[in-house]
Amino acid sequence: MNKILYILQFPKLEKNINMQNLKKSLKIYWIINIIKNMNHLINLNY
Repeated sequence: MNKILYILQFPKLEKNINMQNLKKSLKIYWIINIIKNMNHLINLNY
């Protein structure tokens, strides 16, 4: 019985981990974009 419950809950756990990874990836992507934009602005100023 416990095994069945564990198996049923596992996909949820996996989904949560994937969501966290996705959020991290998005944050990193966002930061990279800001840096690129800043570089672009700095280049425009010179």
